[in-house]
Amino acid sequence: MPKIIKNLPELIVRSAKYEFEEHGYQKVDMLKISKRAGIAVGTIYNYYPNKARLFLDTVKLSWNEFENNLDQLKSDNPREKLKTTIKAYYHFGKQKKGLWEDIIQAKLEDDKKTLYIRNVKGLKRIVDLIIQVLHSNNCLDYDREFVKRTAINIIMTIDGLLREKPDEEEENYNYLYNLIDRHLDYIVKKY
Repeated sequence: MPKIIKNLPELIVRSAKYEFEEHGYQKVDMLKISKRAGIAVGTIYNYYPNKARLFLDTVKLSWNEFENNLDQLKSDNPREKLKTTIKAYYHFGKQKKGLWEDIIQAKLEDDKKTLYIRNVKGLKRIVDLIIQVLHSNNCLDYDREFVKRTAINIIMTIDGLLREKPDEEEENYNYLYNLIDRHLDYIVKKY
């Protein structure tokens, strides 16, 4: 008699999430996920037709958890909220390095659009926070494209620091905060 596992789809996604966050899409296969879940590979295919579909569901889950945590951030100071958000992005990238690389680089050929959308949503959040900081400084006339480029710069800098200086967390935070302050000061002075 086959064993009955409660919440099997959730078990599969959670097991896959762990593997993808740790190792990234290319280094994970369905066998590795099935071993983590303690089920047969064929059982996974009863729920997911391929690794790409399972990966996209885990990206959605992980990203939604991350965004929910960001939504909990409370601060009356827009600049501090922006810095806390940048720190959260850095922490996400460090803790979930395999997934971070896949999202940032949109490596998955089967559905780059979904990963791109996640990337754009993250970028939009940072753009919106920068705009809040500008408004709090009575800077209402600014180049939105420059603000977007600033947000891209921040995300790519986080990615570069995670790759090149992964063990220098405190120095990386300080560098990011300094970068943010310089960009914001430049925008406020220019506009």
